[in-house]
Amino acid sequence: MKGIVHQLIFAMAMALVALVVSLSSSAQTLPKNPLHKIRWAYPETRATNLAGVLAEINWTTGNQFVVENFQLFEEKPLSGMNFKFYQQYVDQLPVKNAGVRIWTDATNGAFIQMVAYLQNPETQQMLMTRKKINLLNYPLIKESRWSMAAVLDLVQKDLKRVVNFTQDVHWDNERLVSEVVVFGRDRKIIFKFDALTYALLDKKIQLFPRVDSEPDREWTVFGKAYTINEEYDAEYGRRFSEATPETVELKYLKPYYYGTAQDWSPLLAQKTFFESKYDEAKAATPEGIAEGYWSEKSVQKMVDDVTKLFPRMNNQTASGARFIGRYVTVNVDPTALTFFEVQNFSKKYSTFVSRNWSRVNENGIKDWKLTLIPSVYGNTFTSSDELFGRRVEFELVPSTKRLIEDGFDEMQVYFSVNTWFEVLHGVGFNDPELSTRPIIANLFNPDIESRDNAFYDSDTINFTTYTERNPNEARSLITVWHELGHGLMDRLQGSSGFSNGGLSEGIADFAAEVVLRGFHQGELHPAFLNRRINNRTGFSLTNESHDDGEAYGGSLKDILEQSIQNQGLLGYRKASDLVLTAMRLTRRFADLSLNEWYEALLLADRLGKAGLRQPNEFASVIATAFASRNFVPNQEPSTAVNVYFENAVINDDSRGSRYDPVVLEFMDEPESPGQKEMSIQLKLEKLSGYEFPLKVKVSFKETNSQQGSANFLDEADRFYQLNSVNEVIEIPFALMKNCDFANTDNGSCKDFVNIYVYANGDVKPFAKKRFYVQLASAKK
Repeated sequence: MKGIVHQLIFAMAMALVALVVSLSSSAQTLPKNPLHKIRWAYPETRATNLAGVLAEINWTTGNQFVVENFQLFEEKPLSGMNFKFYQQYVDQLPVKNAGVRIWTDATNGAFIQMVAYLQNPETQQMLMTRKKINLLNYPLIKESRWSMAAVLDLVQKDLKRVVNFTQDVHWDNERLVSEVVVFGRDRKIIFKFDALTYALLDKKIQLFPRVDSEPDREWTVFGKAYTINEEYDAEYGRRFSEATPETVELKYLKPYYYGTAQDWSPLLAQKTFFESKYDEAKAATPEGIAEGYWSEKSVQKMVDDVTKLFPRMNNQTASGARFIGRYVTVNVDPTALTFFEVQNFSKKYSTFVSRNWSRVNENGIKDWKLTLIPSVYGNTFTSSDELFGRRVEFELVPSTKRLIEDGFDEMQVYFSVNTWFEVLHGVGFNDPELSTRPIIANLFNPDIESRDNAFYDSDTINFTTYTERNPNEARSLITVWHELGHGLMDRLQGSSGFSNGGLSEGIADFAAEVVLRGFHQGELHPAFLNRRINNRTGFSLTNESHDDGEAYGGSLKDILEQSIQNQGLLGYRKASDLVLTAMRLTRRFADLSLNEWYEALLLADRLGKAGLRQPNEFASVIATAFASRNFVPNQEPSTAVNVYFENAVINDDSRGSRYDPVVLEFMDEPESPGQKEMSIQLKLEKLSGYEFPLKVKVSFKETNSQQGSANFLDEADRFYQLNSVNEVIEIPFALMKNCDFANTDNGSCKDFVNIYVYANGDVKPFAKKRFYVQLASAKK
């Protein structure tokens, strides 16, 4: 961590810069991305090595990019192609998202595509910034580090618990930026500071839209699981209806695993670590470790030194086996066992640890303490008969304690993950390492901010605890397959898969759709009609990434449906392969846009696939699918609807959005039961392809697990009518002081209003908007 002397030196250097160079105090936001994009694609014939690519770029643009300013950052074999990414550097510091990406044919090395996002270091803004930085020592800037205490203070309003954080210095939009990424249990927060002045430039919150095997010795057991999710809305929340579990094969179980029956934390040389003792240099020496100094590297080595001694446990004995397999290992959140007072559970500690931070005050000295807690494998089973006997009636008598002890959800998740891998392998997900790398399933996370939900993060799918309002998301095939869809993006697209929230959600929905169709061999069960991907939502007609994902996922489903209608299961395989190829062709894109995603689909179509797809087979289908959802490449949307609060448009990161809700204060007097009436406005800006009148529905009551527990004064659905362009609808609302339950760390609640716009006669809306509010304090 940054020492006192280091801090003083850095502060003096900052003061010197402020005196010598005139810094603009008004530039507190990042300018528009100045990266210049260059793209060449098949059937063009181009260079496939970096030197040749840069020579062509310099010849056509007049720039002087040199090979020495690029470093090979990633070389990845993909199905049918090879991918290389060369990171660009300016003055030995990386430029965010900048570099050269090259795709070549895996068989003959032929050119497929080159996409370069390049920063010209000689622009006026870059030259000015580089001149300022030359007054400082580059290593001093790069080595400047945030302390855990500073990070916790930074995120105190946004995160209850900090799991870890990273920091680095790089170029971003012609500025030198210090970026701090703070990881919580289900989200990360990205802060960007000016590296010279430490002025905050940007802040974003992102939800997470984690082996060897011996196949010849793997084994199978029979159990039961849901193979269809048939649901309906009840007064108290979502419930399964008549769907019942069926007999299934639980395959690929490993013959052994490494673990111990005892809590192995006492074997650690040190279990707790103080933030003030973080020092990478001292932690690299035995003397420093003996004095309590530590680093991330020293802690991991300490854990590895203990767990490498774990005995190899037989996973096929009369005393019990666990769901540890080729593709997934099922774990239970270790804090849940204590939190829910679980007793009927055969605890076996794994080689993983969870980390908890807490504030301490010893002898008048305040500090932060890190505690390592060994993770726990899922419960044991002894036979198929026992698995068949596991209870499933949570929908009638909700009890998280009983769910953990019974273990049905472990069986369901294991089956669901195996099915996901099997089906996707059958449609072309066969990329080396990426298509077989196993994941971890963590069940029963008890954090209040994650209740009734599921999320993906770094090869891990996480399922939270559940209330009587909702059934287990771990029991929902579509939810499991959706979260694994984020994993598919993570593997094929890298970071670019998550840079566009709507695309992230849409591809995850589409992946679930592909697996569902493949598993059921095209049979359409009536229960499938309620899935989110069945929609008419248009592009640029939403203001929240999950709703935006309906347009992305829906357009891909339209392509899939048309292909199936034309060629049956062959069409299913063709459309699935088309999207997988487009995902590979957008690997490591910078801020992947809708237009770039559309171009990737067209390129995947032009390439075709030997023995499966003819070149340009999908061109007209792709164009029709996107045009029907308010998108034509390089044209402004033909239809526009906006929601306003206090004369400002509500978008995905504005006031009134998910991560910046409108906070409402209340008076304490008894005669003030709630908030005074306020209003939002819906305005139809332009319309094409639809006929008047349009129907508008406003919903205040809870319609899904994402919606909160606040009580609006009148929660009945409201209906309005739009009769002309530029018409404005006034939507009044008022909030009561009480919450059904707390879903924020301060004991209050956050909620949102759903607004839907329907074309005449349609049962699905083409536009969807949200408005978020939060009570500053509440009475339960």
